[in-house]
Order: sequence, then structure tokens, then C-alpha cells
Amino acid sequence: MRAEARIAEIKKRIDSFQVLESYRELADEVARLKSRMTEITADLALANETINYLSNSMKDEKPPAYARNRDAL
Repeated sequence: MRAEARIAEIKKRIDSFQVLESYRELADEVARLKSRMTEITADLALANETINYLSNSMKDEKPPAYARNRDAL
């Protein structure tokens, strides 16, 4: 019987449990910030890929044939 009373007391506490509004607001803010961090991380990855692509393109770039012929003149 004692265990049943303890279970009933714990259930009563759980049923009446309320999260303070300030904690709920903080949790919402954390969720928004986490989402923004994910967006920023994706943007940064895309920027890094673009930088690498452009850097490699510049290394591989050769002047057009007419420019090379002109330098020989």
C-alpha cells in the first residue's frame, strides 16, 4: 500500500508540473538560434566550396590563344 501511495503522490506532482514561462521562452530562443546556426553553417560551406572552385579555376586559367600570339610579336 505504501508504494501505491508514493506512486499516486508522484503522479499528482507530475500532473501539476508546470514549466516557468521564462524557461519556455529560453527554450524557444535556443531552438531559433540552433536553426540559425544550421543555416549559417550551410551558407559557410557553400561559400567555402565557391572559393575553392574559383581558386582552382584561376590556377587552371590560361590566356586565350590570341593573347599568347600577341605577346610573341
